[in-house]
Order: sequence, then C-alpha cells, then structure tokens
Amino acid sequence: MKKYFIQSDIHGCYTYWMKSLEEKGFDKENKEHFLIVIGDLFDRGRETNEIIEFVKEMKDRIILIKGNHEDNLVFMIERGYPDEADYYNGTVRTVVDLFGDKLPTLDELYEKPIYKDVIDKMVNYYETKNHIFTHGFIPVKYDIKENVYTPIDNWRNAKEFEWVDARWNNGMKIGEGNFKDIENNTKKYVVGHVHASYGHQAFEGGSFDDYSIFYGKKVIGIDACTIISKRVNILVLTEEEI
Repeated sequence: MKKYFIQSDIHGCYTYWMKSLEEKGFDKENKEHFLIVIGDLFDRGRETNEIIEFVKEMKDRIILIKGNHEDNLVFMIERGYPDEADYYNGTVRTVVDLFGDKLPTLDELYEKPIYKDVIDKMVNYYETKNHIFTHGFIPVKYDIKENVYTPIDNWRNAKEFEWVDARWNNGMKIGEGNFKDIENNTKKYVVGHVHASYGHQAFEGGSFDDYSIFYGKKVIGIDACTIISKRVNILVLTEEEI
C-alpha cells in the first residue's frame, strides 16, 4: 500500500512546507511515498517558483487537487485586470513574481510552468478506499425546508462551474453539520480551504488559534493557516487505491 502525505493551502510558503514534510518523515527518494496537495499552492507567500520546481520534480508521485486560488489566478488573467480580492488574497503578488509588472494574456499563462506543470494537471477530487480528498467540499445542494445538505446527483462528474462553487464551501461546517450522505458513504472527507481552527472551535469548543488538524466524525480539516502559523499540516495515511 502507498503512504500518502496530504497537505493543503501552502500559499506560496515553500520553506514551511519542506520543513513540515521533513518532520513527518517524507522521503522524496522513497517510491512508496506520495503527495496529495488539496489546492491553493500559491498566493500570499513569495516562494512560487520554488513550489513549481518541486511539483515538477515530484510529478510522478504527486496528486494535485484544484483550489479556489488556482481558479482566481486564471479568472483574473482572463478578466484582464485584478479586482480588490486579488490584491487581498495575494493573487496579484503571484503574478508579479512570475511576470513582473505586466499582466499576461491567457496564452502567455498557458505557456508558463505554473499552468503547464501545475494548474493544468489538477483534478477536482481524489479518492482512495477510505477517504475523499477535495479542496472545499464536494458539490452539494441545500434543502431549505429540511435544512439539510446532500451531494448533487453524480457529483463525481459535476460540471466545472459546480466544482468552482464547491471549492468555496466550508467542508467542516457542511460535513459535520446537516449533511446527509445519500450514498451511505463510510469514507471520510479530507478538506482544506477553511482553517482547521474553525472545526476545533465549532465542534470541540476549542480555540480559534488552534491550527492543528481537525478530526471530525465525517470530515478531516487540514488547512493550517500557514502564513500565520508558519507550518503546513501534513496528514499521513497508508491507503489502498480503488
């Protein structure tokens, strides 16, 4: 069985990422060690190029799942100008690090390693025997009368706009709350996007400053708020493929 090292929301912090992987025993020379990155590799930190080179080096043993920040980068360039959120979220900083002070065209982006070797290789989710990995949560629908969330029909093959929306979901809030898994799924969902501290506070009465991994009944939240905590949470699982 493979040994998976799962992380999310690295946000341009290559040095913290490598330190956290080393502490968890990851060995890039070990062919049984695989990485799963649950989105948001870039923005906020300034080590974009180092992250791209590491992803390229690990290309045969890294599973990349798309986050909302990867969407944001493409959408900003497609739009042709940054909005206020692009400054706040660090997307503009990522573009400056890669392109200087000129906003590229989509065609120019497509030729860059950040797209060719990273974003274009990303999937919406990954699944093993016991876990489903995705950025925010899977695509769901909300029944206001019953006050319950359920997966949309055939969610694994959802349309791209449905996945774009799902990447903004708070997976801990939905999965640990009024979520009815109509598949009677015994698998746990591993998510990023929202700081793990949310789960500790909302479901354990813990501190909002606790960025350690949140282990819920249905959801594991791993976003460490890296730019503040100066670490990346690494969830280590030995799993069978499906």
